Amino acid sequence: MVVQELTKRGIQIDMGIIGEPSSNEKVGDIIKIGRRGSLGGELTIKGIQGHVAYPHQSLNPIHESLGALKDLVDMKWDDGTDDFGPTTFQISNINAGTGARNVVPGFKKVVFNFRFSPASTEDGIKSRVVQILENHSLTYDIDWHEVSSPYETDANSQLVKHAVESVLEVTGIKGVLSTSGGTSDGRFLSAAGAQVIELGPSYKTIHKVNERVHLSDLEVLCRIYENLLERLLLGKPID
Repeated sequence: MVVQELTKRGIQIDMGIIGEPSSNEKVGDIIKIGRRGSLGGELTIKGIQGHVAYPHQSLNPIHESLGALKDLVDMKWDDGTDDFGPTTFQISNINAGTGARNVVPGFKKVVFNFRFSPASTEDGIKSRVVQILENHSLTYDIDWHEVSSPYETDANSQLVKHAVESVLEVTGIKGVLSTSGGTSDGRFLSAAGAQVIELGPSYKTIHKVNERVHLSDLEVLCRIYENLLERLLLGKPID
């Protein structure tokens, strides 16, 4: 990892600017000062494969897990914080069966993800998931992965204040500070003690078919970054 290598060399990162898509309608209308954490997993519900004509000889993992999955979807995980929205749970894929219409599947796989606020912890979420599965007497395995912690840069930090001023000077827009969205590499910089913002082009097409960035947005970003670096390096006063 780059941050680890720099730390090994005795190089301290004070500030970081992430340029991935973070704006809404216009460049700079949103400035990310933090992100929620991410916790992913793959749940395997175990059943007993058999012929659909003899259901008493089988155990359908699709049927057996419906109640537990509904509980997970309906669960209120937390209320969030002043700066972060509540933790959310999303199922991104479900797969089961051999493809044959007359065969009860022997297992069901569910891929899911949590985006969690600082009001919840990784261990706390895992414990509650297991409790729900146990309440429904399921036989299962869980492979947890993609763990990243939430982070936030102080809204009164020099980097954030200067970024707001730079966006205003270049575009005439007063950027809104936000912690919404997915994870980013900013979490590694924050963990190393750096002030971090995310200021980039619009996220309107993010992860969509024909995902794209307007060249004009990049030109505006270049001017904002230049203005911001001048402010930081020359020690310009904050209005």
